[in-house]
Amino acid sequence: MPETRRPRAGAPASLETSGNGFRGRLDAAVDRILPSRLHPYREQILYLLIGGWNTVFGYLVFAGFYWALNGSLPVTVILIISWVIAVANAYFCYRYLVFRSRGRMHHEIPRFLLVYAVILAANLLVLPLALRVFPLNAYVVQAIYTLAVVIVSYVGHRVFSFREGRALARADGLAGSSAEAPNASQTATGQHERES
Repeated sequence: MPETRRPRAGAPASLETSGNGFRGRLDAAVDRILPSRLHPYREQILYLLIGGWNTVFGYLVFAGFYWALNGSLPVTVILIISWVIAVANAYFCYRYLVFRSRGRMHHEIPRFLLVYAVILAANLLVLPLALRVFPLNAYVVQAIYTLAVVIVSYVGHRVFSFREGRALARADGLAGSSAEAPNASQTATGQHERES
């Protein structure tokens, strides 16, 4: 008889169960789409694909707001408005699709936001400066900056934002990369988190 996991206390069962709910079906669908020989690189491939989606989404949100509000609001305000929308989209895509996080959202969201706050702070400096220094428009500057963010954000999310949730996922047998195995301290930590 297969073992049925109980969701953590306070976690919606439909999202947190690995086999039966939305989350389990989503994981299974992604694994079916990705060829088995690429499963060891699942996390990196999905990060690039989902990151591509997030990049296009974030850029279109920025471009749409810039087109609609340029002249009414400073470019930095437009950037912050579009940032909030793009980061909310990115968090849920990365949490559920890429990192398969099982961590507590109230721990992950501040870390996730901190990674993006650093990126936003740099963007708030780079965009206006680049517009004054280079003969480029805001669309081009923002597109170039967005491409540079891919590597920085992957490392930040992997080692900081979703660190706890990835350890829990590995303990549950859902590692982002099948080549990764939990070490003893991660498994013990994951076990402790689920019991508390």
